[in-house]
Amino acid sequence: MGARDGDSWEKGDSQTNGGNQPVPDSNASKYGERAENRYQGLLEATLAGALAWVLGVFITFVTARSTIRNDLRTEIIESVTGDSLTTELVIWTYFNAHTVPTAFPQEGVFRLAQANQNVVLEGTDWEPMLLIVPPIVLALAGFVVARREARRVDAATLGDLIATGGVVTVGYLVVTITAMTVGTVTVGDAIVRPDPTEAVVRAGLVYPLLFGGIGGALTWLLE
Repeated sequence: MGARDGDSWEKGDSQTNGGNQPVPDSNASKYGERAENRYQGLLEATLAGALAWVLGVFITFVTARSTIRNDLRTEIIESVTGDSLTTELVIWTYFNAHTVPTAFPQEGVFRLAQANQNVVLEGTDWEPMLLIVPPIVLALAGFVVARREARRVDAATLGDLIATGGVVTVGYLVVTITAMTVGTVTVGDAIVRPDPTEAVVRAGLVYPLLFGGIGGALTWLLE
C-alpha cells in the first residue's frame, strides 16, 4: 500500500506545481500560438489583397484619367446614359489591365459596337503599359504578407511563403466582385460591364494566386 501510495503521489505531483497548481501544457500553448498566428496571417493577407486592388485602380486613375476622358467611346456612352461615368470607366480600364474585356451587348444603341473591348490591349500609345500594374501591386502585397509571416514563424519554407503570398487572393477577389458590381452600367435593357466570368476567374483568382505567390517566393529569395 505504501509503495502504491508513493507512486500515486509522485504521478500526481508531476502534473501539479507544489501539489496545488496545474503545470501548463506546453503543447496546448504552442498549438494556440500557432492558431493565433494563422488567424492573424489570414487577416493581414486579406487586407493586403484588398489594398492591392485599391492601389492598382488608383494608379490606373492617375495615369489614364485624361486618356479615358478624351476617348470617343467615353463621349458616346456618357451621352447615351446622361451621366458622368469616370468611376465606371476607370474600373473597366483596370479590369482591361488584367486582360478582362468590357462586354457590350449587341442590341439597342450598342448593336454596332464591338462586343468585347479592351482599351489597354487595343491602345496605340502607352496604354499597354498598364498591363504591368496588377502584377506589380499583387507581387508587392504577397511579398509584404509573406515577409511578415517569415518573421512570425520559425523555419518557414518556400512553399509556406508562396502559399502565404497567394492568400491575398481572398481580399482581392472580394474587391473584384464589388468593383464589377459598381462598374456595371445599365442603359434600358442593355448592360455594359466587365465580362463577369473572366473578371472573377482571371482578375479575381488567377492573377492574385499567381503574382501573390511570386511575391511570397521573392521573400524566400531575399531573406
